[in-house]
Amino acid sequence: MKMAILPKLVLVLIVGLLFSACDRASVAGRGNIAAPANNESGNNPPGSGNNLPTVSLTANGEANNLVVASGAQVQLVWASQNTNSCSLSEALTTGNPQTWTAAANGTQNISPTDQTTVTATCSNSAGQSATAQVVIYVTPTCVAKTVATPITTSVINNAPNQFVTYQISYTSCSGQPLSFPPGQVSYDNNGVSWTNTTTLPYSLSGTGISVQGNMDADFGTDLFGHTSACKNLQDAQNMQCYYHFVTDQTVTIPTGVSSFTFTVDMSNTILHNYGVDPSNPPPTETISTYLAFGNAQPAVAPINFINQ
Repeated sequence: MKMAILPKLVLVLIVGLLFSACDRASVAGRGNIAAPANNESGNNPPGSGNNLPTVSLTANGEANNLVVASGAQVQLVWASQNTNSCSLSEALTTGNPQTWTAAANGTQNISPTDQTTVTATCSNSAGQSATAQVVIYVTPTCVAKTVATPITTSVINNAPNQFVTYQISYTSCSGQPLSFPPGQVSYDNNGVSWTNTTTLPYSLSGTGISVQGNMDADFGTDLFGHTSACKNLQDAQNMQCYYHFVTDQTVTIPTGVSSFTFTVDMSNTILHNYGVDPSNPPPTETISTYLAFGNAQPAVAPINFINQ
């Protein structure tokens, strides 16, 4: 009897243990079910996620900076989302800033006579805000104009024996020819140099003219009034840097000479448009170059830079 009862007791105990284990496993399994993530439905709380305020601002269609003549009309266009109040401020390099209330979306015309920074600020009911900013640079009032006609239309990036030549003349603001006053030639471009270029060899030639030398980098400013604190290429590695090139001597053009040729040595220089990946540039980039004689307004001349 004892021999028969013992197996039954063992069987009962084993079955009971199995049911207990299964029940614990079931409970443990239920305990491991992940709780629904917060905002899984996509209904973000106000002022977070997609409900954050945003604003965009352009000046004559430009989102970063714009260059205009003094007094020229500039159209500001702004647009915001998830906001209930906006304001615009116009900070001048001279004079007190102006601020005015604005709709969530709109346009406004201004006519700056000095460098102006316009900021759009929009907020929501939670007190969160977004800003957008554009800088408007103003060229000086015209005294005279530089006229530059490119004789060279294209050069190869980072290649030897690459020269850009222009025909330079000097006119009144209405386009009447003028005699050249003594002055230096300034050279600039709207691209980014990827080489440590601080000098550019140049030459001037024409009737009674034969000048050669180096154009030196003038750090801290360009031909359009942009300014920066950089003083050398080392500074340019750590901050936004504006500079242009100026001939190393004052040039005197003989009386009666209406034009001369100006050549810049761009050998082994790499130049790309803003925003271009230098490791994967397009085959050709058209870069606007600028020249100014003395205090005359700069002339723009597009040159094609070929990437090989």
